[in-house]
Amino acid sequence: MKDALFFIISEKKKANSILATIHEIGIGGGTVVHAEGIAPESFLSRLGLVKRDKEMIMLTFPRSREDDIINILRDKYHFDEKNTGIGFSMPILSFNGHYNDNIESSDLYCLFVIIEKGQRSKATKALYQAGQRGASILIGRGAGLPTSYAFDFVIEEEKNILLMVVNAKDKDRVVKEVGEELDIEKRGAGFMFSVPVLSTVGINKEKEDLDGTD
Repeated sequence: MKDALFFIISEKKKANSILATIHEIGIGGGTVVHAEGIAPESFLSRLGLVKRDKEMIMLTFPRSREDDIINILRDKYHFDEKNTGIGFSMPILSFNGHYNDNIESSDLYCLFVIIEKGQRSKATKALYQAGQRGASILIGRGAGLPTSYAFDFVIEEEKNILLMVVNAKDKDRVVKEVGEELDIEKRGAGFMFSVPVLSTVGINKEKEDLDGTD
């Protein structure tokens, strides 16, 4: 059973190679999407943001194969080195009708923030002010159901999906501070949710890069 989801964020044009290597060891599937990495120019600088073109792989897999994926990212693609990429896995509650009851607590959580396009800079600065030194951004669209139609939908304006890994001890504070800054409780402002992280690769090194502590 596929009971976990792996997010792999790499430099642009590397995702296909990474996914092909994972397929070679018998783990199929995977979706590649464009992403942007955002980080402050330096730890002590103004709140200027640096955009980096990224690609992100979303891959469902059996938890028993987790170490195989991590080993590929670390040994072949050097995710334990600077500016190479990060990866982390999260539990799946259900997959194709099969349920996973072994959801465990974690020291890390992935926080998702879905906001309107125009709120992007405000959200990234709010994350910085809350102590989060970087995030990845996906581009999406919302589908809403008009009240005057029974079986139709409309495409709303472009959305931004921010995701970042936070420590469990910081999660509630970050959610509170970012939520207040974005007025997230206001109708149409957006929403946030968090998911426990199972394993990571490259996360600690990425944090050193962003904090300037290497």
